Amino acid sequence: MQLRPKKTGVAQIGMMTKIVDEPVGRVGSDASVSKPVTDRDAKRLKRGAALSAKILVKAGADRQSIVMSRTQGAHPGGTAAIGK
Repeated sequence: MQLRPKKTGVAQIGMMTKIVDEPVGRVGSDASVSKPVTDRDAKRLKRGAALSAKILVKAGADRQSIVMSRTQGAHPGGTAAIGK
């Protein structure tokens, strides 16, 4: 975590919720990638986001100021497992 003062002098802090996702997905012959968010993954992300918010509040953030982005993939793991 890194605190960065905004131009207004108010500090900002950001967090990313990461999970061990289920090994599903595929890479197509046309190089397309499909990596669905499973129900289990969605539940884990929701729990992680709630824990992240709790940490931010304990760090001094106003709960009303916490903004969550939409769920999005960063690293499509499980799409091309070696040896499977």
